[in-house]
Amino acid sequence: GIMFGPIIGPTLGGWLTETFNWRAVFLVNLPVGILAFFMLFALMPKSEIRLRPFDFFGFGMLALAVASIQLLLDRGQGIGWFESPEIWLYLILAISGAWVFVVHCLTAANPFVDLGMFKDRNFSTGLVMIFVIGITLFSGLALLPPMLQNLMGLPVIETGLVMGPRGIGTMVSMILVGRLVAKYDPRILVFGGTLLMAYSLFMMTEFDIVMGTGPIMLSGLLQGVGMGFVFIPLNTLAFATISAKYRIDATSMFSLIRNVGSGVGISLVTAVLANMQVVNHAELAERVTLDYGPIRDFAAASGGFQNIIGSINGLIIQQSAMIAFLDDFKLMMWVTLASVPIILLLRRPKAIPKPDPAHAMAE
Repeated sequence: GIMFGPIIGPTLGGWLTETFNWRAVFLVNLPVGILAFFMLFALMPKSEIRLRPFDFFGFGMLALAVASIQLLLDRGQGIGWFESPEIWLYLILAISGAWVFVVHCLTAANPFVDLGMFKDRNFSTGLVMIFVIGITLFSGLALLPPMLQNLMGLPVIETGLVMGPRGIGTMVSMILVGRLVAKYDPRILVFGGTLLMAYSLFMMTEFDIVMGTGPIMLSGLLQGVGMGFVFIPLNTLAFATISAKYRIDATSMFSLIRNVGSGVGISLVTAVLANMQVVNHAELAERVTLDYGPIRDFAAASGGFQNIIGSINGLIIQQSAMIAFLDDFKLMMWVTLASVPIILLLRRPKAIPKPDPAHAMAE
């Protein structure tokens, strides 16, 4: 189910939005969530319950830090980043919350998170890697729909279909890599998957407004394959050497860092997109002058300059937006390539446990 979701998700979301409205994309999760809730009680095996006091203070400080970081990233672009006192408030709260959380976890008898898990080299390195992957993975998913719909004119349902091959590539590669990870060094698989993701982003820097959907689907397929080759081996390496007593907390921390990375990535590409649209528009506009031969001919055929100014500005806006999307894809490509040296810090464990693709994808 976890591997099938990314395939049907974009298409189903497009159909719901086209047939009903955007709220249906969120409401559809309600019956599915209720069904999953009851299935957990009915089908989950019983296990020994280990009572553990809940650290409300540590949880509150971590929640304060994460929420402040997310608000800073979400609100920064709209209110001028650090020109606004509100952003400074979020920054102070984030730093203060994180500082108090770390000090509390180091001194409390039963902390919310046992920081001893970070002593494991593979786990700490895996956190850095999954943070970078979170930046590049979800930022690309956030950029494609507005580009396909607003610039290339694709309907919502077709946009979902075009993005579907990404999920197919992930599913196929995760099935394949589940067999390979026990036979080959997982670091080689992570390295190959990272390079494949970088190459798919390079393909995306060659996108054009007037092209067909073939290159988009192919790049998405390759990116999905690369994701599958990264997730399972990285999950295997990160948890192979960590002590069993840290595994529950480590799994939660792994998911948290990935989600924070996705938030950072989406905010980053959104800010770059808005800024580069302005920069690209200015650079393109200064090159379009009324004494340029093709512009004069176009104006003469259209009955005067006053009749073409709006059309030319519309084209400039369209092209500057497309170039801004390409700038974002190029930035994500370089971020992905910058993560390659991190793989060298991972150690291959002596005994490699059999990976669970669904568990790796869920984390």
